[in-house]
Amino acid sequence: MLRELVRRWGNHKVMVRWLSRFFTYLDRYFIARRSLPALLDVGLACFRDLVYNEIKGQVRDAVISLRPCLPIPPLIILERLLTGFKRILVQSTC
Repeated sequence: MLRELVRRWGNHKVMVRWLSRFFTYLDRYFIARRSLPALLDVGLACFRDLVYNEIKGQVRDAVISLRPCLPIPPLIILERLLTGFKRILVQSTC
């Protein structure tokens, strides 16, 4: 489950990057003039809204189920995972 989420996140970042490059002119001029969010921001928000928000409970359960084989408590792992995911979203928007 977690591997699938990471794989899909990687695919989504690549797709958003290519779409952003493809629509550079629109992103730079048309969207800027209309004060709309950039394509990169919209792409990351779509992943968060359509994928992550739908499965975050399952991700939490998957991390907690790893408890017997992990030396670190699962809640700490979950906190680090969520913090890392949010940090990646912020870094990707810069």
